[in-house]
Amino acid sequence: MKTAAIIAEYNPFHNGHRHMLEYIRRNSDAEYIFVIMSGDYTQRGEPAVFSKEARAKAALLAGADAVFMLPVPYSTAGVELFSLGAVSLASRLGADYLCFGSESGDMDELISAAVKLRISGSADSPEIKKYMYEGHTFAKARSLAFPEFSELLNKPNNILGIEYIIAGLNMESSMKYITLKREGAGYDEENITSGEYQSALALRNLLKSGDIDSFKKYVPMETRMLMEKEANVPIFLNDLSDSLYTKLLFLPDSDEYFEVSGSLYNRIKNHSGEYRDIETFADTLKAKNLTHAGIRRGLLHILLNLKNNAEYYKNLNELTHVRLLGFNEDSSELLTHIGKVGTVKPVTRVPAVQKDFNSFTKTVFEEDLNASTLYEYIRCKKLDIKPMHEYSKPLIKT
Repeated sequence: MKTAAIIAEYNPFHNGHRHMLEYIRRNSDAEYIFVIMSGDYTQRGEPAVFSKEARAKAALLAGADAVFMLPVPYSTAGVELFSLGAVSLASRLGADYLCFGSESGDMDELISAAVKLRISGSADSPEIKKYMYEGHTFAKARSLAFPEFSELLNKPNNILGIEYIIAGLNMESSMKYITLKREGAGYDEENITSGEYQSALALRNLLKSGDIDSFKKYVPMETRMLMEKEANVPIFLNDLSDSLYTKLLFLPDSDEYFEVSGSLYNRIKNHSGEYRDIETFADTLKAKNLTHAGIRRGLLHILLNLKNNAEYYKNLNELTHVRLLGFNEDSSELLTHIGKVGTVKPVTRVPAVQKDFNSFTKTVFEEDLNASTLYEYIRCKKLDIKPMHEYSKPLIKT
C-alpha cells in the first residue's frame, strides 16, 4: 500500500487545497492521502480562522482520508522547526510520498537548493551571520548569501518546500517528493484577484471585513457547507488581545519564552505601556531584523506560556503519540496500515492513553490542551455558547 502525506494549515480550506488532493489522486500511485494539519494556531503567529475540527472536516469531505494534528510548538514555530515537526510526523506515520505546493514546480531545482542549503545555509553559517549582523532577517540573509537561489528563496512556498526536503534529508527519510506548481494568486496577495485560486490571506481578509458572501464565492462547497450548517465563526488575532494584555502585565524580568529573543523581549517590555491590541502592538515592535510573523509568534508563545527552547522540541523521536482529528470511514484500512508501519501511535481518545505517555509526549499534549482550551473559550464566547472540553470532542468521521 502506498500513502501520501500533505502538510497544511487549511486556513481556510480553499480551492487550491482541493485541487492538490485531486492532483495527488491523478498523478501518483498513492492509495490513501493523509494530512498533517496545524491545530488551532498557525505559523504566522495567529489563531486559525476556523477551528481545527471544521478545517479537518472540510479536508475529509474533499477527499483526504485522515487528518492528524501538528502540535502547537511546531505549528507556531519558525520555518525550520515547523518543517522538522511536520516532516517527522509524515515519515513516522509511514508516508511514501510527501506532497506540497511551490511557486517553482520544478522538483529537481528544489532538491538541488535543499542539498546545498542543508550544508551551509543555516543561521550558524558565517556568511549568513554576517548579513544578519547587518540587520537582515534570516530569510533575507540566506538569499543574499546564495544569490544563485535568490529567486527561489524569495517565494514562500518554495522556501517551505526546500525546508521539507532538508528535514527529510536530515532524518534520512525514504519518502519521495511531489510538488504541485502554485496557480492563481500569490501566497502574500492581500486582495482577491481574477481566477479560481485565491490566496488564504485574501480570503481571511474578506472574512475580517465581514464580506461573507464574497468569501463563499471563492471557497469549495465543503467550506461553505460547514459555515452554513455548523457553529463556525471566524477567529482573528485581535480576539486574543485582552488575554495577551493580562499576560504582559505580569511578565518576568528575564526572557524565558519559546522563540522570543532577548532583543524582542526587551522591546516587548519597553513598549508594553503602548499596548492597545495585538496587531498594532506587533507593528510597534517591528525592527529591521524582526519579521512581523516572528513578532506575532513570539507574542503568541508568551500568551500560550510556551517556554521550552527549540533544541528541546527537536527531540521528535521522543514523541510517542499523535492526535488523530478525523478520518474517512471508507479508509479505515489506512489506519490499520499506519498501525503496522508507523513509529508513532495515533490517538483518538487522549485520556485513555495518557498513562502511556513519556515526559516529552506529556509536555507536548499538555501544551496543546492549554492552547486549544483558550481557542475554544474565545470561539464559544463569540458564539455565546458553552465551551466543550478538548478531550470531550468527538472524533470526526465522514
